[in-house]
Amino acid sequence: MKRNTTTRQCHADKGFDRRRSRQWTFAHLVNTLSIVVALYALSTAAFAQATLDIAQVSAPAGAIVFLPLYYAAPDEVAPATLVMQVSSPALAFEKPGALATPFLAENGKMLDCEPGNYSVSLAIFGGANPIPTGTLCHLLLRVSPEAQPGNTFPIHSEAVHGADSAAAYTTVQTHSGAVLIMDAPRKHSADTSEDWSISLPELIHVIDLYKANEYHCEDSDYAPGVGDRSCAPHDADYSPQDWRVNLSELLRVIQMHNAPYGVYHVKQGSEDGFAPGPFGY
Repeated sequence: MKRNTTTRQCHADKGFDRRRSRQWTFAHLVNTLSIVVALYALSTAAFAQATLDIAQVSAPAGAIVFLPLYYAAPDEVAPATLVMQVSSPALAFEKPGALATPFLAENGKMLDCEPGNYSVSLAIFGGANPIPTGTLCHLLLRVSPEAQPGNTFPIHSEAVHGADSAAAYTTVQTHSGAVLIMDAPRKHSADTSEDWSISLPELIHVIDLYKANEYHCEDSDYAPGVGDRSCAPHDADYSPQDWRVNLSELLRVIQMHNAPYGVYHVKQGSEDGFAPGPFGY
């Protein structure tokens, strides 16, 4: 009987040792995996790639679009030069194709670009200093007048190459952008040609309304002097809306006529619902 008791105790001790061994092995495995994950996270952070992001902008058919190209520099081995091609099979690039931001010149860099019909080649260079994080340039595109609301036109950056100060190749990760076609918003009353631009003859017509000190509805347009007021007031007449175009309201239309790239866009929350420049400006 004593021998059997000793044998059972021995078996019990062995079972306890096996359980303790399994528990230690599992805990050791968890600790090892935690260390591996931590090392991977550190290595990923240390060697994060440079990235290029093209923005998304909403615009109506026929509009000119201003699309930012944003760059994020890596922590190490940052490129001093970038060369790329940006393309869109459905959007035409307006000359010059891309416009450098003041940020580039402030950091001793320059932009060179060669626009094609549906693509533009870009080179950002100058000096041995790394290109810093920021908006490098704006792409200038025109949406087809035949584009339909709800369409999405992707814009891809292709053949992107980076080189550091020693001319060694650096990897650059890219993220595509897009132009989302919105429902056609109402254009400014002064834009009688409905091309998102206030031409000189259109501006002169508003000047005539200003000189008359009063205006009225006439067919589908407006005319100087007293008359029918059954239509909506002119968009130039907004502060106050009193069937007169005052000096500050006229200056606002002149501002749109002189807008960057000769176009304007709708902008909620602005003084008159519009703003100078392309969509996305």
